[in-house]
Amino acid sequence: MKMFARSGLLLLLLLALPAVAQAQYAYVTNSGTITIAGYGGPGGTVVIPDRINGLPVTRIGDAAFMVPHDLISVVIPNSITNIGQQVFDSCNTLTSVIIGKGVTNIEFAAFHACTNLISVYFQGNAPRLGSNVFDGDTLATVYYFKGTTNWYSPFGGRPAVLSPYTFTQSNSTITITGYAGSGGVVDIPDTIAGLPLTSIGNEAFAFCTNLTSVTIPASVTVIDDEAFADCDSLESVHFKGNAPNLGWDVFD
Repeated sequence: MKMFARSGLLLLLLLALPAVAQAQYAYVTNSGTITIAGYGGPGGTVVIPDRINGLPVTRIGDAAFMVPHDLISVVIPNSITNIGQQVFDSCNTLTSVIIGKGVTNIEFAAFHACTNLISVYFQGNAPRLGSNVFDGDTLATVYYFKGTTNWYSPFGGRPAVLSPYTFTQSNSTITITGYAGSGGVVDIPDTIAGLPLTSIGNEAFAFCTNLTSVTIPASVTVIDDEAFADCDSLESVHFKGNAPNLGWDVFD
């Protein structure tokens, strides 16, 4: 009886662990930085850590995620500067990627044959690309952020367009930090790159004088200070869900 009780308790403790704690990374340390060499965790949405054992993660090594994991979306943190060769090669379940602003180099065939990849969001300036980075990704569009530089289209053979939203991600959720769209009637999405949109940041839509109507999804629980301040042409705001928490002068 005691053995069964202990086994049951152990099982409950394992089930109680957060998903991120169950993710397993193989890695190597070099001059105080971490290179991810492999991944043995679950599929779905994977947020790569920016630190392991207190050291910054700066590179994803060659073929690190090439073994099938049923990945759907991947978030690459700002600490990463280099994405190695064939890192996500043939990950045909992958649909979206967010690439942090620190990435300056993506090597040969890093996203080759990701046949269901739809969106690749770059939060920083255009990185250097090796050959065949997006070969076979016929559905993919590259999105870049307002204020970043050196973009051109096609980029690595895929169309590159200005993202209508700039955003940050934390704990696998999205906060919109800015708007770069054409205004008019705007229906804000409830997910970006596979992650739920939960908040609209400070002054995210401020001074959008051509914005006439906005629909806010049920996933949004927080709208921060002056998020829609000085939107002189804004006539209507539609909320799909419960009343969110509001900061100061949201619609000033």
